[in-house]
Amino acid sequence: MEQLILNSTFPEAERHAPQLRSSPLWLIVGVMLIGCAVVIMSVTALAQHTPVPLDPFPAYADVFPGQPGSAVEAKAFSCKQDYDHINYPEYVYCMFTPISGVFSRVEAKISNGTIYQLTFTMRDNTIRVGDLAVFLIIPTHQTLDGELYFYLPESFVIVRTADYVSRFSPFLSIRNVSFVKWK
Repeated sequence: MEQLILNSTFPEAERHAPQLRSSPLWLIVGVMLIGCAVVIMSVTALAQHTPVPLDPFPAYADVFPGQPGSAVEAKAFSCKQDYDHINYPEYVYCMFTPISGVFSRVEAKISNGTIYQLTFTMRDNTIRVGDLAVFLIIPTHQTLDGELYFYLPESFVIVRTADYVSRFSPFLSIRNVSFVKWK
């Protein structure tokens, strides 16, 4: 008889580890939270280590608005008088196409012997809105009709992005930048 009692097992006597069962919803929520945390940390790390490109505008300082129109000759601009434009026949349009670098084209508009507008057309994805704000050392801007404006003491800057968007971001690529002298 003793033999029967020793060999038999009673359910109450067995030790059972509690089964941990999580619902599929908690599993999905946990994976999503971990995924979001990884994405946030990755974006933060990339943003901290993204180098700001060198400021390409000082190379053209001698042809910025306010300089004499003759300054474009030293940069090998190709110029033509605007005889077709009825409102402003005194304008001279000059263009320069760099072989390499950030800019694919540089245009100058000259009126009364003075450069009053200088427009830089960018190569693809070379400068972003945030880079330009760093170059100009002025973060304030205004948006109007899909363009971004920076105001400087002697001129203002018109920025057109590569994509038309209603909301500007510092990460948007710039299509062209125009520096225009206040009249």
